[in-house]
Amino acid sequence: MTWKSIKCLGLILLFLLLILLGRQQWSRRLEKGEVLDYQQRIKGFTAGEILEIEIQSNDESGLVIKKTNNGWRLNDKAADQQKIQDLLESLLAPDRVELVAKTDLKHEDFGISEDSALKVILKQKDNLVFLIGQSQFQGSYLRFQGQPEVFLLPRVSSAIVSGEINDWYDKTVIDLAEKKPQLIKFVGSQSFEIDFKDEVWRLADGREVASEKVENLIASLSPLVATSLANEETGKDFPAKPSQTLTISQDQEFISLVFYQGETEFLIRKEPGGEGFLVPVWQGESLIKQKEDFLK
Repeated sequence: MTWKSIKCLGLILLFLLLILLGRQQWSRRLEKGEVLDYQQRIKGFTAGEILEIEIQSNDESGLVIKKTNNGWRLNDKAADQQKIQDLLESLLAPDRVELVAKTDLKHEDFGISEDSALKVILKQKDNLVFLIGQSQFQGSYLRFQGQPEVFLLPRVSSAIVSGEINDWYDKTVIDLAEKKPQLIKFVGSQSFEIDFKDEVWRLADGREVASEKVENLIASLSPLVATSLANEETGKDFPAKPSQTLTISQDQEFISLVFYQGETEFLIRKEPGGEGFLVPVWQGESLIKQKEDFLK
């Protein structure tokens, strides 16, 4: 290869390198511009200042979650605090934003037309309205109401954004992770109670209960999360007489879980309060069965 050929090849490689670097710089500028454009739309809205969240499905059903002194509430019931925080952070503090389209030509394809989108309204002093469409592996498509631009946000997924009211309730029946009990009592077949004294769990007759057996039960209740909340209609599907009652004492505060067994689910009534929760039969049976280990 002659010197002239080598020189020409070097110039070609240099030219290609400059093109590659230019494209990278342009990509960074474009991405920065997309982020700035999105940030400009959400300016003034922060997760900590949102007072109310309204979610409207395209079937005209909707739900309203309100911030109170006792946290987020939905229909005067506790809402899923972590899920709400995830929603607000994914919309108001996104890690990455991709501008997919600048016109409304593909709003229907992305599922973000007025008729097909899930509408999320964040209320502060003013309202910020998102139209959220299809979810995919990379995230969800969305746009701001009244604006044609389509964005793709990686952190917004169907697991975070939902129009199903049941998805937004706090379905935690009980959580013993932070505060260990001092007394556990079963009422039903083979009623008994165990107390924690002098670092040992004992039955009323003084027999010691292996700590790992108690820890297994506590682990099952740390936390115990239902699949859904019960209502008056679902309560009619269960017998009037409970199959078991589990009472737990924490710092002289008593919580009772009353189990009613149905065909495919257990209804658990939590006292005090009377809130009803539904869990699968296998989960309820597993909890009740653990009491047998204490007597072995």
